[in-house]
Amino acid sequence: MQKTDSGGRYDFLDLLKASAIFSVILYHSFTAPYHILENAPPIAYFRYFFRSILSTCVPIFFLVNGALLLTKPFDLKKHLRRTGIIFLLATVWAFLDVLLLMPVRGEFLPPQEVVRTVFLLKGGWCNHLWYLYTLVVVYLFVPLLKMAFDTNRPLFNLCLGFALFFSFGTNALALGEYTLRYFVGPNLLRDLMTFLHRVNPLAGINGYAVAYFMLGGVLMEQRDRLRSRKVRISAALLIPVMMFLWFFYATANSRREGRMLDIVFDGYSTVFILVCTVSLFALSLTYQSRGKFGALIRVIGANTLGIYLLQTTVIAACGPLVRNLTVSRSMLFSIGYAAALLLLCLGICLVCKKTPVLRRLFRL
Repeated sequence: MQKTDSGGRYDFLDLLKASAIFSVILYHSFTAPYHILENAPPIAYFRYFFRSILSTCVPIFFLVNGALLLTKPFDLKKHLRRTGIIFLLATVWAFLDVLLLMPVRGEFLPPQEVVRTVFLLKGGWCNHLWYLYTLVVVYLFVPLLKMAFDTNRPLFNLCLGFALFFSFGTNALALGEYTLRYFVGPNLLRDLMTFLHRVNPLAGINGYAVAYFMLGGVLMEQRDRLRSRKVRISAALLIPVMMFLWFFYATANSRREGRMLDIVFDGYSTVFILVCTVSLFALSLTYQSRGKFGALIRVIGANTLGIYLLQTTVIAACGPLVRNLTVSRSMLFSIGYAAALLLLCLGICLVCKKTPVLRRLFRL
């Protein structure tokens, strides 16, 4: 079993969190053209394919949350307090994002529009905070999930099965329905999808988040078994296969509809990204923190919340500096640029955490 430090940190979870936050920043700051419509060159298709792995970013965060909360002692009072803090933190940062982005963009909103932008989580302003609000929803289920996980495992497994079906299962049926409709026209599967949506208990709350959270607890508990060489080889092979299948569907869908399907955001609830996320969890299990790189990963892993909260404003502020550079059209530049943004966000976060007033904005 992998050792933890005095703070109870797991090296492989820090690695997963660091990779997830890097993927979030790369997703939001990607500078290389990847549009595959209108006679796009082959390199655009490769970039679009590459972006599919970035879809594991948010699922990893939900998975890690479940891995930690479901396998550790539970204090209801502390948990409810933490849930409330997350809600307040998300709301405060929604206002901060809007206020900080206005001078950056040179676009100033009247007070009532600022409030409306926050309440609606408008795209381009504070919509990235949907993750924290979804986490609040998941946390409301945690007391019951934790009780089932500790005292009634068959019930927990049954709930996990329902969560997987009503998120990834129904999504797979939707993809199948779309495919059948494309080839043979209207079909009964579409009516079945309408019926399942009406009885789906997780509809409207990003139900896949609950499924990833529950799955995280199971995977964490079974991590010793997942370290086997056979599992790691299977995981390494499954990732490119799932990436290609999701890319193939996303490309076909984009061409069919005449508009780009967001291969990152729209992938969170797909079976393809579910398999990729679980595979990455299995591959990370043998990682151990060593040297300066290990120290950096640990620091990033411990500050993912602060980096996440800062990244939108930092990306908006730095964007004009690189937008017109010819080299910015390179995917390698996009990756390097995202790494630089990550380090910049980390630096700002660490400085703010040392400031008495500002530190409250980065802690749960």
